[in-house]
Amino acid sequence: MEKFREWTDPAAELPEDAVDRDLLLTNVILYWVTGTAGSAANCYYETARAGAWSAAGRSPVPTGVAVFPRDVSIRSTLDRDHTIVHWSEFGRGGHFAAMEAPDLLVADVRAFSGTLRRPWIVHCGLKVRAAPGRRGGPAGVHAGVVNSDHSRAEPRRHREAAADRRDRTADERERAADRREATADQRDHIADERDRIADERDRIADERERSADEREVELTRLEQRTDRAARDTAAAAPDATQRARESLKRSRDRQTSNAAAQDRETAAQQREDVRTVGEQDRIDREVARTERRTARLNDEPPA
Repeated sequence: MEKFREWTDPAAELPEDAVDRDLLLTNVILYWVTGTAGSAANCYYETARAGAWSAAGRSPVPTGVAVFPRDVSIRSTLDRDHTIVHWSEFGRGGHFAAMEAPDLLVADVRAFSGTLRRPWIVHCGLKVRAAPGRRGGPAGVHAGVVNSDHSRAEPRRHREAAADRRDRTADERERAADRREATADQRDHIADERDRIADERDRIADERERSADEREVELTRLEQRTDRAARDTAAAAPDATQRARESLKRSRDRQTSNAAAQDRETAAQQREDVRTVGEQDRIDREVARTERRTARLNDEPPA
């Protein structure tokens, strides 16, 4: 995705603006799920190591070059090593011209191929033969891919490249073995981690069960205390009522006794008042009799 972002049409803000999203994802997934991104780029590495991109002399093969944005090509530099017979520059597209501007690329390839008798298109050392052209002439290359001329490479270079490939294969096998060992260690570590997590889950489950049992015991104790308090309250209620009744009765008895005593005192006072009035009347009568006797004695003549 980094290369698609860097090498696509600079006018596009995102890679999917230059290349259809489905086509972009299909291209990426083909390399991803098959693990062939490295092997797909291997031809560039081998070509550079073999020195195939550094031509021994100027190639007489007619070459066509299509220059798209993001791909910098200097014709004066290419003319030193190649016979440029077709040069095109385009204002849209990018490094992935076949995906970004296929119409421009196809039209340009057709225009170049039509001038050749037996055109060949070379890419990463693989030659694909095109249909015969309408004009005579030697084979050629197109789309900015320089003819590497592998058919004339020295046998020694091929042997060295083969030896390098064998060394790289051996190194890759060793790295693969190391990766397998690392993967096995990682799997063992993951298994141990899973066991530890399982033990931790069991411990947490046991702790939860103990907590549940403790809560149940505490609730049972609380219910028992509540029941005892309710029974004590129910048992104490009649006694309190009886004591209240007795207290009320005593209060009433005291009130009744006080009232009776007060009535007795009032009656005694009334009787005392009656006696006092009677005594006063007797005294008044006695005084009256005395006065009458005195008056009779005063009225009698002396003897």
